[in-house]
Amino acid sequence: MDAADYLRRKGTDAPLEVLRAEVEAAFRSFEEAAAACPRGLRTRKPNARTWSPAELVDHLVVTGEAGLGELRSLLRGERPAGEPVPAHLRSETVAPWETLLARLRQLHAEVLAAIAVNAPHEVRTPTVMVVEGREWLEELDWKAYVQALFRVHTAQHRKQLRRIVGTLARVTLPTARYVLVPVGGNDGTNGTNRTNGTNGTTATGTDAADHGSPIRPISPIGPIRPIVPPDGADDAAVLHDLWTDPGVRRYLFDDRVLTPEETAAYLDLSAQSFEVHGAGLWLVKDAAGSGDAVGFAGLLSNALLFGVRPSHWGQGIAFEAATAVLEHARTDLQVDRVVADVDEPNAVSVHVLEKLGMRRVKRDIVDGKSLLYYELRLQV
Repeated sequence: MDAADYLRRKGTDAPLEVLRAEVEAAFRSFEEAAAACPRGLRTRKPNARTWSPAELVDHLVVTGEAGLGELRSLLRGERPAGEPVPAHLRSETVAPWETLLARLRQLHAEVLAAIAVNAPHEVRTPTVMVVEGREWLEELDWKAYVQALFRVHTAQHRKQLRRIVGTLARVTLPTARYVLVPVGGNDGTNGTNRTNGTNGTTATGTDAADHGSPIRPISPIGPIRPIVPPDGADDAAVLHDLWTDPGVRRYLFDDRVLTPEETAAYLDLSAQSFEVHGAGLWLVKDAAGSGDAVGFAGLLSNALLFGVRPSHWGQGIAFEAATAVLEHARTDLQVDRVVADVDEPNAVSVHVLEKLGMRRVKRDIVDGKSLLYYELRLQV
């Protein structure tokens, strides 16, 4: 089906209540994604050719405001005057983030109000269409125009915003040999047990330094829309293989072998955390060689986690990965405090935490095991 057929079916011939509901859903989804964009990432660009999140929102705002004027002309039965709205319209100076979101919400409210009542759709206007890099003009009536400019356009940029944030969350380690790649999952599952450090690795409990308790079992969290690239199935297999390695799981899960469903629950938690907080679990991948995952690192509920395959111990990977995560938390996310816990016999992880500058705040016995609790103030 080409673009004209799609817009005729989903716009011109669609019942108004269906069209309006689809537009409203697209608006709501984008607003939620924009509101969740971490503060430190809003004005950053993945590269010179890609917009920052703020530039993307600005484009939607100025394009939508211009488009609303054309839409109102069509609803009055008038062909809009002037040139069609350009495909890549943007402001010369991007407004502050909160101003952009306020303008976006106001625009959405006005569009929904404008299409609350049906109107004749004989009058058409030339509209700039862009599909897979190809640009052309299409004559659209008002309902097809609404579907194209306000539903499809918004949905496409919702996906682009997710890709941009996912790319910005990708962290290259100082040696440039390894890279941290965000991971996330799809369906929620049942919980896992507590986690602790492993030889050369550390996993922490939520607010453990405050409450003296290791991480709680994860309760079912339901379906999640990952903010990270859609590699959930591959991520689950890779992370499960990593976490069930005897050298990794020794302290991480008290030597217990997780089920695939338990690993998937952590991936869902990671996806949710990326969407809300801008941090979650990363795989440490060999960027200069095989591309294989050699470890993981993460920040969940301000709790630091990391782990490395035994075949790569002794290379400083855990320290580099944890350092990159902490710098992301400090600089991009403006996190004030990070915590960690580790089994006391896990001397390698204790060394990594103390090398990172974390301060021991507590020692406790949990399930017959001695745990050490650490914290680090990032904003000093």
